[in-house]
Amino acid sequence: MAELTCDALLLMSTNLTARSLILWNQTSSSSNSTGLFCNISIDGIGTCWPRSSAGEVVARPCPETFLGVRYNTTNNVYRECLANGTWAKKGNYSQCQEILNEEV
Repeated sequence: MAELTCDALLLMSTNLTARSLILWNQTSSSSNSTGLFCNISIDGIGTCWPRSSAGEVVARPCPETFLGVRYNTTNNVYRECLANGTWAKKGNYSQCQEILNEEV
């Protein structure tokens, strides 16, 4: 079975239910890596977190927009895949700075 990537997940997200994501993670987990890991997921802000090894801190680009506000995407948001193979409750978005003035 092919590995589900964040890009593919975001493309499918309009038709994706939580149940189908859980089923995908269950079927793909048996074929690939060993040890504990966090499944691919999308948080409440829309950041996609790829399948990652337990204990790993994952960096993703800040979102382009959130609630109509544009953000600088050169910085990163961080989230830890905990030692028990679950994602930390929240990602650290403190480095994501909103764009206050657009230069024309």
